[in-house]
Amino acid sequence: MARHVDDIDDLIGKYLAGEATPQERKEIDDWLVESADNRAYFRQVQMLFEKAAAVKTLQQFDADA
Repeated sequence: MARHVDDIDDLIGKYLAGEATPQERKEIDDWLVESADNRAYFRQVQMLFEKAAAVKTLQQFDADA
């Protein structure tokens, strides 16, 4: 199934957050089987997701500066 990149990004986000429905999880699993490029892209997004989740400090910015 051909999907628009934004659709895949949304599904990957839901998948990684544990919010995907069983059908959406199957779509991602099927998409991953389709090609090595898909798997590489998924790993890149997964790495970014994990790094973003690891950031715990709230940074303060001086908007007036």
